[in-house]
Amino acid sequence: MSGTKFKFTTPKIRGLQPDSKKRRYLYDEQLPGLGLTVTPKGTKSFFLQVGRDKAKRRIALTDAASSRPSSRFPDITVEIARQRAANMLSKIERGTDPIQEKRGNTDPDELTVQQAFDEYKAEKPSLRESTIKAYEDAMNPVLGDWMDRKLFSITPKEVLNCHNGYGSKSQAKHAMRALRAVYNHHIRINQLDKANPVAIAFAGDGKDAPKLNFKKRRKTLIEDGSLAEWFDAVEALPDAGERSTWRGDVARDLFLFQLFTGLRSKSECASLEWDQVDLRKKTVTYEETKTTDKDDDDVVIPLNSEAIKILRKRPKGRHVFQVGDRWLDDVRSYIEKVRAVTGSNWTPYDSRRTFLSQGEAAEVPMLTLKRLVNHATAEHDVTAGYITPSLEDMRKQSERIALRILKKAKRSKQAFGKVVALRDMACT
Repeated sequence: MSGTKFKFTTPKIRGLQPDSKKRRYLYDEQLPGLGLTVTPKGTKSFFLQVGRDKAKRRIALTDAASSRPSSRFPDITVEIARQRAANMLSKIERGTDPIQEKRGNTDPDELTVQQAFDEYKAEKPSLRESTIKAYEDAMNPVLGDWMDRKLFSITPKEVLNCHNGYGSKSQAKHAMRALRAVYNHHIRINQLDKANPVAIAFAGDGKDAPKLNFKKRRKTLIEDGSLAEWFDAVEALPDAGERSTWRGDVARDLFLFQLFTGLRSKSECASLEWDQVDLRKKTVTYEETKTTDKDDDDVVIPLNSEAIKILRKRPKGRHVFQVGDRWLDDVRSYIEKVRAVTGSNWTPYDSRRTFLSQGEAAEVPMLTLKRLVNHATAEHDVTAGYITPSLEDMRKQSERIALRILKKAKRSKQAFGKVVALRDMACT
């Protein structure tokens, strides 16, 4: 079985494996609209997808009146899921809104925060699982008992008091931004003549007025004069730790790969799997990224020779940068070692900015540079839709950036996985 569409059967669904990084969406060939989602933890749930594009909605196939109200497999069988989906499609054809029907006669004004949040998640199929989890992790501890309060019983003053009184300001901001999104969606989708109390609470214009925006984006990178020292620190990581679980060799390769590709540290580098890598074609492929989703074409990134050399020396397994049975997701101690040697506040994202900066200095065309690092282009940029550099053109520009980085760091090309210092190398 391959692809995302097949005839649902119990053995096939039971044999489905989760993706460790994202939710999988699979569709039944027999009944159009019937789908199954598989979470990274392996939970499988049936849903009905209706509408198209931005009007698309996924509706959980729950049935409160049934002896098996759950939409999860194997709580309900494939046959029950098909029956529920067919019944729901029939109701939609007759003009019944299944979500409104599930809500019953509850007035939209009377919904609780939790009910509105549940509807928000159900009616926003474009939401990533990571976004949903971030909202839940922020809202549940910050809002607490508010989740059971009626949505429009909360006042702007209460919003401010809750925000200002919570210990973690960052988490409070995240919770209020999530709550604001829930209000906006609920008001819009139900065509209510209501005000958003979160928007009112944070609408002040004065410099002392509370805001929901976060700190200004960092603009730090590895300066040309610091690249050699940074390489020294990263190359020393394998021998920099004393504990038995220390994997400085993996961290070293990960940090170098990030620098030579400019890709995002966790979602595109650290969690990279071998089935995304083609060493023969010298590419990595992403089905879903921060700037794309499952309905978009795969993103294929050509790699320069330095990145390929790093990959070639990595042992095979599920993940490229694997530690134990998963990828190296906690790099804080390795970052601290690099900072201690360089005397900087370097973060892995600085490597992405360094790659971009070196690309600009090398006069790499901006559209090519954005595509190399999988950076979003403006939707209104018509030119971007016509100018599509080939993979080989992109690779050549990536090679130029890699060579420039090596020269600025007074390094030769990597030989057998080790970066060799050339202190007398001319730096242009």
